[in-house]
Amino acid sequence: MCPGFKSVMEELGALLDIKGEPGSVDTAVKEAIAIHKSLVILTPTNHLKLIKVHNSHRVIDPAKLKGHSLSHQTMDVAVPMVMLQHYVNPCLPYLIGPAMVTLILRHLDEGYLVLQHDLFKKFNFVRALFYHFEFSFYGPWAEKACHQTVGSPKCNRLYQVMVDLKLGKSQEKLQILLSNLLKPFLQGYLCICQVLKTVIAEFMRLHPLPGRRGNLLKATQKEVEELLMSSVITHPYSLSLDMYSAALQSLSHMDFLNFKQEEEERISHILQIRKILKKFGKLELKNISGMSRTGEVDFAPSISPFLIFINERLKKSL
Repeated sequence: MCPGFKSVMEELGALLDIKGEPGSVDTAVKEAIAIHKSLVILTPTNHLKLIKVHNSHRVIDPAKLKGHSLSHQTMDVAVPMVMLQHYVNPCLPYLIGPAMVTLILRHLDEGYLVLQHDLFKKFNFVRALFYHFEFSFYGPWAEKACHQTVGSPKCNRLYQVMVDLKLGKSQEKLQILLSNLLKPFLQGYLCICQVLKTVIAEFMRLHPLPGRRGNLLKATQKEVEELLMSSVITHPYSLSLDMYSAALQSLSHMDFLNFKQEEEERISHILQIRKILKKFGKLELKNISGMSRTGEVDFAPSISPFLIFINERLKKSL
């Protein structure tokens, strides 16, 4: 970073570096929490606590909502968490490459080696799924981005790279952190796939297909709220209607489903119904939270159904 730009960023309050005593990191974290005290605070026992920002007394007309009418209990947690996630998202472009590679490798059996060519195919598929949401990707640079990620000196401890590739053993916490960055997106995408599976199964019995785009978004948000309330999934950002719209765009762009342009967009059953049903038939919502019985975070199981779907798609593309 050039000196002039660095000084401007520091003047605006950006944290560019932490130097000094070991306690400097704790101080910097506490200062960052204090800045966002309207959303989150640190208790005397050093626990983070969300601040209630949703007004439960406000009357909302459900007919005017684009999505499902969420309960006040859900809103109390979701509003501050989603607002905090908006601070995370601008940082994701710098981490999305390592996050996707780590996500794929953590799904593989322990010690499994994957050829870089095969890794790129999986990487490119996950990249295509997220192409329409939060992440700005330039299509022709997909392979370059993958090779830069696995070849970056900063990622040397994450991956063991020779002709083939596997996860390193010394940075498990960092690997879990990177994987978890994608967790709310995977959970949201997985839920809309599950809703699509239900809608398509319904189509097999009834005509016309009972699903307009708006109804799909509402049904998905309702499903996610129920899973959040039962602690099956854990991040309220999975409630995002924009995320569901982006998921539909990606699936349509990848030829998994088509839309008819009518008064409202309706899913077309002309080409892809059986194909989607076959793919989404692999999806399950078991253990999506990634929480083990001991309460420790174990992310790999939570994305395994989604990556089964990815792997099936890759087999067809070979």
